[in-house]
Amino acid sequence: MSKTTPNPILHVLGNSVVDMFMLGVASFPAQDGARAEVSGVDSQPGGNGLNVALAAAQSTSTDVHLLTAIGDDERGKLLRAACARRMPGTVELISAARRGDQTGLSVVAVQDAQPRFLVFPGCSDRIGAAFLRSHINELVAAQCLHLCGIGLLPGLELSTLVRFLHELRQIAPGILIVLDVNLMAKARNTGVPLWRRILPLLRHVDFFVPNDAEAIAYSSVASPRDNLAATELLTKAAARLNASVRVATIITRGPLGVLLCERGKVPISVPAVKIPRRKVVDTVGAGDAWAAGFLCGLLRNIDLVECCRRGNELAAMSIQSRGGTSGISAVHSA
Repeated sequence: MSKTTPNPILHVLGNSVVDMFMLGVASFPAQDGARAEVSGVDSQPGGNGLNVALAAAQSTSTDVHLLTAIGDDERGKLLRAACARRMPGTVELISAARRGDQTGLSVVAVQDAQPRFLVFPGCSDRIGAAFLRSHINELVAAQCLHLCGIGLLPGLELSTLVRFLHELRQIAPGILIVLDVNLMAKARNTGVPLWRRILPLLRHVDFFVPNDAEAIAYSSVASPRDNLAATELLTKAAARLNASVRVATIITRGPLGVLLCERGKVPISVPAVKIPRRKVVDTVGAGDAWAAGFLCGLLRNIDLVECCRRGNELAAMSIQSRGGTSGISAVHSA
């Protein structure tokens, strides 16, 4: 009788919202009092955390524990139903929400495949120090913790997250910690340079995944005198970030793919999957889909270049359908 190998388990910390798409947006209002009509409305599961969880579960044999906040309202019911319908039994929702809390909502308008957002965070502010402490023991045996959209969690301060990761490292030294995008909202308007605000957090991170603009901002490498080619400037940024990051900085570059910068190694450009422009519906959640592909490869001890390729593959799927995960299908069983 053959033994069944258990699926790897991915732990994700991030927000969950309903993405409400305004369909058929021909143009955005150009002035006060102006209006623009849309042809319809479509609701999809969204939020960085939920996007990563669903994309990981839908694309490979991966079980996901999602630390998030989903209320008991109608939007919350929609999100729970989406998890149960798409991937029954593979996504475990661990919610910080309390009775009567409202689930977050993001109104999305897309023009020429580029989105704009109006966001109600809802009960995402429940994700804070008390919630993290109450679940730290569940992470002791975890293989990987993915932190995504931290800047979109109003109740989670960077200093709180630094203390939590320090404690987690003490009791689970072997855990892989991956940090994704959206930190800039947390670090701006404090009077302290971005670099100094981010540095204490990066010391606990194995893989840091900023986009190109974030990499430059977080590393403070650019100046008016810089006249470097884009790749050279990003390599310089990654080198500074890697002084703190444990394994690698991976810079996402949209249609150009990603730049894999491992500590002590020559950076490697991993090109994106080419998709004809006419097939691109929107880019909402494409970065979350990329993260899911990368993480699923990481959980299986696959070469980092191949992990990046798998991320690119899921991102290409994502942009061909509305929302972050509706177009994701199974691509790898191992």
